[in-house]
Amino acid sequence: MVEGPATAATAAALGGALVDLNWPTLQGGGIFQIRLGEDMGLPSTLNVTMSG
Repeated sequence: MVEGPATAATAAALGGALVDLNWPTLQGGGIFQIRLGEDMGLPSTLNVTMSG
C-alpha cells in the first residue's frame, strides 16, 4: 500500500500548531502553503487558509 503524499490532516495539524506557537503571519488568520511528497515522486501542494 502506497501512502498518500498529502492529507488535510497534515494541514490542519500544522496550522493549529503554528497558531498555538503565535506564528507571526498567522495571528488573526492567514495563508500558507505546504509542499509534500517530492521525495516519493508524488509532489503535492496544500494551500492552507487559517481563519482569525
